[in-house]
Amino acid sequence: MSVTAPTKTRATVLIVAAIFLTIMASLIWITARSYYTDAALSSARQRGAFYRSTLVAALEQFEHLPPVLSEDAVLTNALTDAQTRQQASERLNRFTQTSGLEAIFLMDSTGMTIAASNAGTPTSFLGQSYAFRPYFNDAMAGDTGAFFAIGATTHQPGYFLSHPMPGLDGTPLGVIALKRDLTQLARDWAASGEQVFVSNAAGVIVLSGVDNLTWRAVRPLPNAELAALRESRQFANQPLLPLPDFDAVSDQVYINGTPMLHVALPVGQLGWELHYVTPQAAIVVRARLVLGIAAFAMLAALALFLVTRQHRTRRALGQSQQARRSLARANAALAEEITERREAQLSLAAAQADLERSSRMAALGQLSASVTHELGQPIAAMQTWLGASALPGGTTDPETTALLARLTSLVARMQGIVRQLRFFAHPQAPVLSPTDLRETATSAMELVNADSSVPITCTLPDNPVTLPVDAPRLEQVLVNLLRNARDASTDQPIHLTLRSTAQQVEITVRDRGHGLSSPDAVFEPFFTTKASGQGMGLGLAISAAIVREHGGTLRSVPVDGPGAEFTVTLPTGTLDA
Repeated sequence: MSVTAPTKTRATVLIVAAIFLTIMASLIWITARSYYTDAALSSARQRGAFYRSTLVAALEQFEHLPPVLSEDAVLTNALTDAQTRQQASERLNRFTQTSGLEAIFLMDSTGMTIAASNAGTPTSFLGQSYAFRPYFNDAMAGDTGAFFAIGATTHQPGYFLSHPMPGLDGTPLGVIALKRDLTQLARDWAASGEQVFVSNAAGVIVLSGVDNLTWRAVRPLPNAELAALRESRQFANQPLLPLPDFDAVSDQVYINGTPMLHVALPVGQLGWELHYVTPQAAIVVRARLVLGIAAFAMLAALALFLVTRQHRTRRALGQSQQARRSLARANAALAEEITERREAQLSLAAAQADLERSSRMAALGQLSASVTHELGQPIAAMQTWLGASALPGGTTDPETTALLARLTSLVARMQGIVRQLRFFAHPQAPVLSPTDLRETATSAMELVNADSSVPITCTLPDNPVTLPVDAPRLEQVLVNLLRNARDASTDQPIHLTLRSTAQQVEITVRDRGHGLSSPDAVFEPFFTTKASGQGMGLGLAISAAIVREHGGTLRSVPVDGPGAEFTVTLPTGTLDA
């Protein structure tokens, strides 16, 4: 099949448009990311400058104190008079409590601490020599000392300031020093939600508001420098491992595997450097947003171009689409009509089933009336004759006696059938009276137990369960259920349960017999699972009708295992607890 000229032209236009959109998207992405990166770096420098000012303020806060303390007479006397050193320690403790410093301590010319604000504590500096610390040597040389290190005694990091204690000739007799805890400052940085850390002149991170960065190095340390740091015990036994993928002079670094923008600002004191980092994710999100907006605008322009170009084709296709829509509407209307007809057929089938059931019940009523009328008197006469034959003075022939007994049994059975049919021939409204259903259940069990070898057990509540019912008719229901259970069981026990709630009363009969093959059909007249000649299939239909007259239901309940279970449910109405 050959490709037409319009198709080739359309394909060429789409290819050119795709190339153009790709180039423009790349340029927009590069431009947007560069713009937002510069903006983020500018903001980072401003934020970094703010945090640098807080750090400088913290470092300079107590610079005046060592010179002032160096002029204190009590501290000066303590250098030459051992009797006054206890007083000097107490004085230093008061200064510490007032200023909020971690510790202030006085050392003699050998570096031995002779008075300290923390004297008497487990981590007291008293009696400790700090001659190896640079701040001591600087002060003994006549200068003010400043040093950051992990404490040799407390093992806690701190910022140390020192000043010489001059004698009469100006020669230092000792050194006064203080220790400032800067960890709270790092905690404040962390609480602010921004990522700030500080490295010293060697590149070791001494303060950090970022997890897992303290005592790491922003660059690999040479072995000689590592050995010197360990010898000075400035950072105790910290390994001082370098940060992976971190370039201290780059504005794009990785912190804990996350790409970050990086700004480094010199602090001034001790050659420190403050590092402020911020995630690049926000930059990517903003650049993507710009790219999305631009792409949407370009696609909209391209769509407008294509729509304008294809206007004639779309107008030609409009009529075809209208025809398809009309056909779709016709199909939908047809489907709706089919659905309505199916629903009507289902309703008709249900109505026919109800009508057929009503017709059967009407025919059953007419038949019952006829049978009851025609058979009632002959059966009564037969019963009378058989009773007369059994009177004293009658026949004593064993065969005749057995025959009379069989005839009497048959007549009794015929009377039972006529009584069942009479229910359909002469329906009557129940005569209700308050009745304790426990007595009804007990009476029904006694009637069935009289001619049954199958054990019947029961569970009855302790308190009366009183309902307005027609007791004889309800007893007939329970007798029928128990007899059916007896006929379905051989030697397995039958259990009757009576329980009540605030809303209803339930009477359950459970057997372990052969079960039900058609649970939904057992309540239809003349349906029976018994052998031919053993039942007419009217018992459950009559029982269901009696229960309905009481406003309740009789239903077959599915059970686990063999057997069947029937439940009579009656509304409580005027139930008396």
